[in-house]
Amino acid sequence: NEVEASFKGRPVLAKQKGFAFFHPFTYVISQVVSDIPVLFVQVTLFAVVLYFMTGLVTSAGAFFTYFAIVFAVTMCVNAL
Repeated sequence: NEVEASFKGRPVLAKQKGFAFFHPFTYVISQVVSDIPVLFVQVTLFAVVLYFMTGLVTSAGAFFTYFAIVFAVTMCVNAL
């Protein structure tokens, strides 16, 4: 669904680039920045449930390391 919406918006982006309204880089950066809060909430819910449901080490350091890795992987996969 989002891929379809992304392709539908590209002719508008090309037209605005042609008129020198804004650079496509700013469009990409705005998409990434606007995705961060949504991904943060999703990863938080997923990580908390999965971490404690599987019985991993119950220490703050271990949890936040796990959380950071899951968040980084999610951001990378989202960028693909």
